[in-house]
Amino acid sequence: MKSEQDSITLPRDVLEFIAANVKSNIRELEGCYITLIARHTFDQRPIDLPLAEEVLRSVTPPSGNS
Repeated sequence: MKSEQDSITLPRDVLEFIAANVKSNIRELEGCYITLIARHTFDQRPIDLPLAEEVLRSVTPPSGNS
């Protein structure tokens, strides 16, 4: 809904990747979206799966045992 309000088209694979990996809360989800759009704009990169993966690594805490 947020991307529609902002008139930004997110590829389906990016949406599915984010939905599958951001499950904790809406703030984390929105933070991921904002960071994705900022990286897209400032770095002039396409919104694609590699960019979404980079953004999730920078926004979400690592999971699992270290």
